[in-house]
Amino acid sequence: MPDGRRARPDRRGGRIVVPLVILTVLAVAALTTFSATGANLTARVTNSKDTAGTNAFFTCRDAALAVGTSATKGAYALTPTNTPAKTENDLSGSVPRRATYAIAPTSSASVGCLRDSPSTSVSFNGTSQCLSVPGSVTNPNTFTIEAWFRAPSTGRGKIIGFGDANQSAADGHYDRHVYLDQTGRIVFGVYPGSVRTISTPAGRSYADGAWHAVVASLSSAGMTLYVDGSLVATNTSITTGENFSGYWKIGCGNLTAWANGTSNGSIDWSGPSFFTGEIQFAAIYTRALSVDEVRSHYAAGR
Repeated sequence: MPDGRRARPDRRGGRIVVPLVILTVLAVAALTTFSATGANLTARVTNSKDTAGTNAFFTCRDAALAVGTSATKGAYALTPTNTPAKTENDLSGSVPRRATYAIAPTSSASVGCLRDSPSTSVSFNGTSQCLSVPGSVTNPNTFTIEAWFRAPSTGRGKIIGFGDANQSAADGHYDRHVYLDQTGRIVFGVYPGSVRTISTPAGRSYADGAWHAVVASLSSAGMTLYVDGSLVATNTSITTGENFSGYWKIGCGNLTAWANGTSNGSIDWSGPSFFTGEIQFAAIYTRALSVDEVRSHYAAGR
């Protein structure tokens, strides 16, 4: 330069480049942090007993009680720890309906409702065990019956049903029942003058040692049968059962002259009246449950 001073380097480029480098580093760090945070937010719990989700109910007890006391004939956890012995307390509580076992109940640690406490079910021996719900009911044509059950490969018999014998399986009139047939199909039947049944499809046995939730309804909309939260069979033309007064029973009841799960209504039943396996959380409601209610009841146990 003419005055001999040294020219100062132009630092304007440096002033631009350095901030850009810093911003780039910060952006990368922020993205990395956000990505990690996002991963944490979307992590899922896989333990079947502690799965996070949006189930309407956390336990089978909560699901049963949500139907409401006015629409519940009886709801039973089937946990043989009640007092006095050989009884089962009604969870709905609106009217005392303490059910009675035919013999002293035997508990099982195997359960279908995974989060309910106590974590027990009742073993049914296929020959003499029965849980009788008190109080005669006249000709119920709007109802839902449900139960969690587990049956071995040889398990057969009535899971839940209606008959005219009080605290006995020796019914003279009997229908409105769910039973496991000779091939392990689940059958729901009523008798409006003749045997009418709907059942799970052939080729699938539910006597498989696993827990299953069965729900059956009769109403002006017809007969419906659900298994494990899914609709498996309907008959909209059948809206009534046999006209008689009787009692609801769990794990027993007459099945003479009834049918296996056949579509033609053949009277071919030759199995036991008493159920073999375990039962937990059985209930009788005085209205038909909706599809959403059935699904939420099943989810409450999983």
